[in-house]
Amino acid sequence: MRLDIVLPTYNRAELLARAIGAFLGARVPPGVAARLLVVDNNSTDATAATAAALAARQPQRVHYVFEPRQGRHHALNAGIAQTDGDILGFVDDDEVMAPDWIEVVARELGRPGLDFIGGPYLPNWLAPKPAWLPAGFVGVIGSFDYGSVSFRYGTPDCPTHLLGGNAAVRRQVFEAVGPYSERYPYAEDLEMYRRMLAAGFTGAYVPDLVIHHDIPPRRLTKRYFRHWVYTAGRNDGRFARDGIARGDAPALLGAPRWMWRRAAAGAWLRLLRLGRADDPAAFAGELHAIDLAGYLRGRWLTLPERHRDRSGHGG
Repeated sequence: MRLDIVLPTYNRAELLARAIGAFLGARVPPGVAARLLVVDNNSTDATAATAAALAARQPQRVHYVFEPRQGRHHALNAGIAQTDGDILGFVDDDEVMAPDWIEVVARELGRPGLDFIGGPYLPNWLAPKPAWLPAGFVGVIGSFDYGSVSFRYGTPDCPTHLLGGNAAVRRQVFEAVGPYSERYPYAEDLEMYRRMLAAGFTGAYVPDLVIHHDIPPRRLTKRYFRHWVYTAGRNDGRFARDGIARGDAPALLGAPRWMWRRAAAGAWLRLLRLGRADDPAAFAGELHAIDLAGYLRGRWLTLPERHRDRSGHGG
């Protein structure tokens, strides 16, 4: 098995060495050749020098790719184009893969049955978890853990979708469905996942495919949550406009009626608890209203977008 792992990065030279070190320290089972492709997405810090120095020490295992077009989808597509492995892995620069990550990929995709796999993002809190953080919104900061039982993606009871910061996919999947789309900033992983399912590919959530994900202070602000939820809602509205809808539920002004009911209840709860700054339920209500606003924007308006990197900083 040849496993090529794509790691897109933008202005995180201080984290890049740690991510590469985790890859080099991961166990590689017999019969597996694993290499890491660091895709520099037009960084302006010391990313190029850091990646080049580490690649020079391990030229057979670490490769450096420069992609001048800003945007994570461009970085992913550039990395995929430089690979020749039969399995493609995906991690991010603010993550640390578990020592058995490569072993798990080899175990799950070294036999027939699955076309792609994903796993949990265990949080590495770099600041105290705020009291106002709603339990249903931990995905905003990149903390995902669905327990110790594996499940298939795309089933009625599936609670999530394939997340691009911790995934492994057979090459034939990309050959069939094509590259990542630039139409859905922040949601290129979700759009790709839906194309995979529509093409008939099967995947599973694997609990022991673990990465540890940094949760920095800048993500633990209400401003960041509002921006993220609005953007996610906007992309869902675009999916609906393009025929990739949330479902067949009755709609009002282009948005499912359940979204209106949820947003109205949330806005009312926010008003009732206006003085409770640390109330997670009240903030969740506000976020549901913001989600609807973003959905309507994406469903009906087409305006120029400013691409940002995943940390929320302008790209």
